[in-house]
Amino acid sequence: MRDDIFDPFDKDTVTVEPITIQLQVLGARHLPKNGRSIVCPFVEVEICGADYDSGRYKTDVVADNGLNPVWVQTHFVFDVHNPTFSFLRFTVYDEDMFSDPNFLAQATFPVQLLQTGYRSVPLRNSYSEELELASLLVHVEIVNAKV
Repeated sequence: MRDDIFDPFDKDTVTVEPITIQLQVLGARHLPKNGRSIVCPFVEVEICGADYDSGRYKTDVVADNGLNPVWVQTHFVFDVHNPTFSFLRFTVYDEDMFSDPNFLAQATFPVQLLQTGYRSVPLRNSYSEELELASLLVHVEIVNAKV
């Protein structure tokens, strides 16, 4: 970062090894609910970083199941050129009867700390307080990209 030619917004000057993240959102458990309604959850997965690393995907909506929703065939691929400056963010929403998304929970992790394998992702509320028992089940695979 101290080089004169380093520019975090230009992926050609980044000297960090790029990676590819292959991610599957498999399920969730004990999602919080707003009021008395039944939750229809979906998950938005995004990479937050420089413009060339940013990307966003979302799962399908699971109807009326906030206790243990399961997503089938939700395979997302992110090419991350600068993992040092990137974060992986999970945001869980509830789709209401008007098809509007309502925030339920979130979790954010630095990309450099991710490890390959099945992971239980503890969820937090909008104030970043941990939600007891609420979590996502994901499978992460990290591949060193060849440029």
